[in-house]
Amino acid sequence: MNKLESQSCWRRIFGLDLRALSLFRMAMGVLLLVDLWMRSHSMEAMYTEAGILPTGMLFDYERTLTGSGQVMMWSLHTLGGSLQWQIFLFVIAAIAAILMTVGYRTTVVTIISWILLVSLQARNPLIIHSGDTLFRVAMFWAMFLPLGAVWSVDARRRVARTTATLRGFEIVSPATVGLIMTLFSLYFFAGVAKLNDTWFSGIAMEYVSRLDIYSTSLGKRLRDFPGILKSITWSTLVIEVALPFLLFVPWHKHRIRIFLMIVFCGFHIGILMTMKLGLFQYTSICIWLALVPGGIMNWLDSRFQSNPVPDRELVKPLRFIAVSHTINGVAAFLVVYFLLWNTANIYQVPQLANAMPKSCQFIGRWLNMRQQFAMFDSPPAYSPWFVYDAKLSDGSCVDIFRNTPVSYERPYSVLATMPEHHWRGFHRNLVRSDDRFVPFRKSAARFLMNHWNATHDKSQQVVSLKVTAFLDEIRPYSNEPAGQMVMVWARIDSEDSGERLFDDLLKQMKEKGEILP
Repeated sequence: MNKLESQSCWRRIFGLDLRALSLFRMAMGVLLLVDLWMRSHSMEAMYTEAGILPTGMLFDYERTLTGSGQVMMWSLHTLGGSLQWQIFLFVIAAIAAILMTVGYRTTVVTIISWILLVSLQARNPLIIHSGDTLFRVAMFWAMFLPLGAVWSVDARRRVARTTATLRGFEIVSPATVGLIMTLFSLYFFAGVAKLNDTWFSGIAMEYVSRLDIYSTSLGKRLRDFPGILKSITWSTLVIEVALPFLLFVPWHKHRIRIFLMIVFCGFHIGILMTMKLGLFQYTSICIWLALVPGGIMNWLDSRFQSNPVPDRELVKPLRFIAVSHTINGVAAFLVVYFLLWNTANIYQVPQLANAMPKSCQFIGRWLNMRQQFAMFDSPPAYSPWFVYDAKLSDGSCVDIFRNTPVSYERPYSVLATMPEHHWRGFHRNLVRSDDRFVPFRKSAARFLMNHWNATHDKSQQVVSLKVTAFLDEIRPYSNEPAGQMVMVWARIDSEDSGERLFDDLLKQMKEKGEILP
């Protein structure tokens, strides 16, 4: 293969249509707004100094993660602990997201959106999951892409610029490589993490479907069809491990991309119908929009008669060529860097950990771009639910988390007891067998008690609070009765603010070698 052929092959693999990138831009802008709206419901609890994670506890937690005693993260949201400061940053982020959606000063507002998104996620790592990781990585590459080249206010004003090589409406650059590699990493490394006996035996989805903190009513019904669950388990391995390599096939690109979009978008829609995992599935589908083939975009153009402006009139050269080469060089370096980071996380091959030495991790940590895709690689063995039993000054008892009468009977829908996804993620982390999470149990209890007392009159003040976590054992395809573990997380007496943690059961489980989800 000569140089010209290799360049053509490179363009066929990593070239993206400018109009598809505009769809990606609009979808990501809307997703940013939805993310802010969802997080705003728990703004005080999750991001203020009076919430579940004061900055002092956050920095202590970060020091344990790095292992060096240093805080290798940054967050604008830690510069102020008040609710007003968080509201201010949320409003700025919302304005930037709106401008990104319509494509006004696209590059600038995309950079602002990425900074504020990363800052917000770094403020509370206890509620971060793979969907958040995918979101911030996709937004990172969005900063390097000409998202406002067409179908934007910028295009109307003829100020769209790009540093990439143009081929009709298709561009190729280190950023397009980075975005496509993000999709590949999402599926491939998540699939490799699942290469264990639980998934090979076909029972992994039985475990996952019984995790009631996430399962929808349809997800629960699937438990009655073990054959279907086994098929889904094995199909997931094939989809995640094998199919991503089709992204790098240069022949019949349009047909292959359409096939991949149908398979993976259908895969995510299926997960949406059976599990509530925040914005993870929506983010994945949004990224696939950037890979829509030019043939489909041509059909949309003719359908809506958009009559795009030719390239030479639309895309003007960048003023500082040296800067553009530097930016592309940095982007190319980070494509390789992120790939090595994910490779180092393949725990089945310990030698691969050397692919990303700890001495080099400061770059990813400083960018707040730590990443690991391993969704349900080891399905949890316990399904948790919680009771926040508060005794009020009028003698009544109430669950101050659910705002319902106290009941120690297992709720029919554990999913319905959680106000939104970030609380689900927070509670799932707190039942892990990791001592780093123990202090946050009483921190959450203290916040909920204080919040309740601040919003209720004297006759309904909390006198004492007991927080209990119930861990129901998951037993796939077993006639034996499932066991249950009970952990009393905290007792708080409002009179003397005495707080006691009960970790005896946790210690017993560690001694027995049992692992919490």
